[in-house]
Amino acid sequence: MSVLAFDFDGVVADTMCFLGGLAVSLLCEEYRMSRSDAQTAYRLTTGVSFRDQLERLFPGSPLNTLVCRRFRLLRDSRYESLPEVPGVQGVIGELVRRGYRCVTLSGTESHVVSGWLQVRGGKLASLLEVLCGDKSGELRRLGSSGPVVFIGDSLEDAVTAARAGARFVGYAGPGAVTRSEGFEALGLERVTRITDLLVVLP
Repeated sequence: MSVLAFDFDGVVADTMCFLGGLAVSLLCEEYRMSRSDAQTAYRLTTGVSFRDQLERLFPGSPLNTLVCRRFRLLRDSRYESLPEVPGVQGVIGELVRRGYRCVTLSGTESHVVSGWLQVRGGKLASLLEVLCGDKSGELRRLGSSGPVVFIGDSLEDAVTAARAGARFVGYAGPGAVTRSEGFEALGLERVTRITDLLVVLP
């Protein structure tokens, strides 16, 4: 059975505008970055946990732990009110019907993802297996028993798929981190509508 691994934030849950705005505000406030620099830094490191993003941007900074804690508190106050990516529930339901095993991968803590699925996810809670933590490691584990396709919305997701030997499909719809031309410039397969997955994944 082929496995479809959906990045959670930005592909399943329509959370990236909120998370990106929150992260950029903290980068500006705590690290004194310009808004433009903060937006670029966040976009280029998205695809790993926020803590890992901070460590990449500011290795060893004593601010990182405090900023990560603030991010989580502010995130959790609104996270479960955020909607799904429009149409994703129907698409995943159809792909499961076609015989795919569907999982969602996230750098966000598992209790946060599971909480969103229970409150906002509807049928997604029963359609998706939740895997949180090391995305590359999970993709390699999944790939040990058959083909895996990783659907993600960031260039970091593409790198993660490549490291794990998985096929990558970039999602460049509204609210996604990376625009279609960003994937196109690197010769990466991509869709701009979530329903287009039903065409590229027969």
